[in-house]
Amino acid sequence: MIVRALAYSTIFIGAVFSGLPSIAQGALVVTSPSSGAVIIAAGDDYATQVMGDAWDMNNAEDIDTDESLNLTSQTYSGGHFSATDTSAINSCGAYFFPLVMGYGTQTVTVSRGPRFPIDASRYRYFTMKIKQSGGVQSQTDRVIFFQDGDSTVSGTYGSSTFGTVTPNVWNFQTWDFFTDVFSSSPYKPWTMLPKVEGLQIPICNSGSPNLQIDWIRLTSAPTPEQKFTVTWTDSTSSTYSITAIDSDGARFQFAAGVSGNSFGADFSRLAPGDYHVEVKRADGTSAQSMGVVHINAPPQVNVTSPSIRGEQSQSYALTAFGYQWGPMASKDFKSVTNFTNVSYTNPVGSFSARPTNGDPQLVLNTTGHSIDASHYRSICFTQEIFGARSVGLGSVARVFWGVTSSNVAITTDIVLGSGLREYCLPDLADTTNVPLVSGPAWAGTLGFLRFDPDEF
Repeated sequence: MIVRALAYSTIFIGAVFSGLPSIAQGALVVTSPSSGAVIIAAGDDYATQVMGDAWDMNNAEDIDTDESLNLTSQTYSGGHFSATDTSAINSCGAYFFPLVMGYGTQTVTVSRGPRFPIDASRYRYFTMKIKQSGGVQSQTDRVIFFQDGDSTVSGTYGSSTFGTVTPNVWNFQTWDFFTDVFSSSPYKPWTMLPKVEGLQIPICNSGSPNLQIDWIRLTSAPTPEQKFTVTWTDSTSSTYSITAIDSDGARFQFAAGVSGNSFGADFSRLAPGDYHVEVKRADGTSAQSMGVVHINAPPQVNVTSPSIRGEQSQSYALTAFGYQWGPMASKDFKSVTNFTNVSYTNPVGSFSARPTNGDPQLVLNTTGHSIDASHYRSICFTQEIFGARSVGLGSVARVFWGVTSSNVAITTDIVLGSGLREYCLPDLADTTNVPLVSGPAWAGTLGFLRFDPDEF
């Protein structure tokens, strides 16, 4: 187990916050946060705390590009996810998924959503930092949430209200899923769903804008440690709006119409980092803090052992034959069916081939060494399919097993993604997450194991 605490450093960017008022320049002065930085705790974020991987756009799993619609040039760079919306003008024809719910109970669970369901009673505030630029005059979007992979059939899905994006600048958008949702048919309120396994963000545009996402957060109700009391002085009496501003100039308004000279600002929805605070009178006069509120990144715990792959020193192939299935070699297979151009040197240590039909088969070598199904429970494979991906046409894999080849179990589809990926089935005996089309359960002593890597 590795515990990593992220260190704090204060960053001041003069070019962004140039012209901050001094006390001598106006009667309205923000007195706290004063010079320097005040450190507060980050909010309870689902991706950080439950998945162990914040939606900070530093991981290619933060948005599943395979499931996006009408978005091209999808890339991760410098902590941003970028794409171009190619849907029709004045449509809502593009979307992306921060969390994919999979394809329902009749497929094997490999998506993050079913593995890490959202507790809808705990997490409620969805916030993202987004920028749209190039050919866009107005922009709206929303969040559609799904109970599971069967929601479009069962009707267990809902939607936030629409949000507005100011073009060509960074925006903070936020929704409270307890209140900022549609409650009429066909949508279900967030609070009626015991869990949520999918989040989809449709983009409604008036052009073909370039999209950028800096971060996404789904947070629970704030605690006192995630709040900060902003104070100010003024020579006149007024009402005020209170706003946080980050280094990119993105603005998050806490409240408007505030009376008095202090306000308890809830920073729990915002990502770790530095934020100046602006106080603005009803007449438009404003002042920004000289100091910043720094939201500290929480320490992360990464469990490195045991992993989803299981204990590799006790893997079946290593125990039975003295070597792993991988690097791959011809001795790893009892038979290779419906493939041509078979090679183990492209690259060295990999099996590469071209399927000759929609039923390519790899029967693993188990000769003389039966599989004790009570001991060996998980299976992982790494593969890359070259060519277009289409789940409907067969971008799926399956696993077969049995005592002999005459009576085999067949898993439901394992949905494949594009590119080089690893797929793990943590417990082959778990028929909820690894449902079967037919055949005996993963149990007893097995002598037959087959893998069909692709049915396209």
